[in-house]
Amino acid sequence: MQSPDECIKKFSPTEPWYRNSVYLLPLLFMAVNLPLLWLNSMPVDDVAARYAPMAEAAAAGNWRWAFHPRFGMFFPLLSGSIVKLTGANGFRGCQIAALLLFTLSSYPLYGLAIKLFNRAIAIKTMLLCLFCSHLLRFSMEGLRDSGKMLGFALAVYGLICVYQERNRCLGYVYTALGSVLLTLIRGDGALIAMMLLLLMLVLDWRGHNWKIRRSAAAVLLFFILLLPQLLYICRQTGYPVPELRHAQILKKLQIPALCQPELELP
Repeated sequence: MQSPDECIKKFSPTEPWYRNSVYLLPLLFMAVNLPLLWLNSMPVDDVAARYAPMAEAAAAGNWRWAFHPRFGMFFPLLSGSIVKLTGANGFRGCQIAALLLFTLSSYPLYGLAIKLFNRAIAIKTMLLCLFCSHLLRFSMEGLRDSGKMLGFALAVYGLICVYQERNRCLGYVYTALGSVLLTLIRGDGALIAMMLLLLMLVLDWRGHNWKIRRSAAAVLLFFILLLPQLLYICRQTGYPVPELRHAQILKKLQIPALCQPELELP
């Protein structure tokens, strides 16, 4: 029979199982909130007119209607995959996709707080994120802003890793993946992604005396993952940019298109 001291030691925060249990909190949070999505039966205008029909079109394989040059390809593919797997309608697919992205964003936030502060603050950061009603509202509505939050948190976490552990490649990969997600979720995230990638290059340059092969490889990974979106927008507008508004700016600057576009830009 175990003594009281042994029982207390077993439940000590230094035990590996106790330390790892924090990673289950977001999953528990998602399981609790998943049924609550059905309390919202009235989608907002953007979801009803755009995101939900695009998700249903992606689930049905109607790619012409699943994508739009005004939006990134990631959210329609994710929500459409959920619609295909679950048989739910487009609105519910968008809600589940948004809730999943919101839940996943708590992990890089936890990692950020661990690297900058300590474990106690990191757990509080995760809990404050998960129980923020304003952020949770995006998931309940099925909006794509949760993905922007995940992309930004992941990219910044990668930059902290690059700054603290410059010889490890994982931080560069995280920065590239977060920047891609930022760009594919919303077109206005492209500028933020460029700034984050530039900061990564500067950190790599200062840490390795002009040897920036790691950050250069991360930038290459960024463009490889972004390539389908660039090709799609180039076919629609004639410009290999992440979004329609970027092509409109280039046209106003009288920069010639690379190919004959399918759309007539205003």
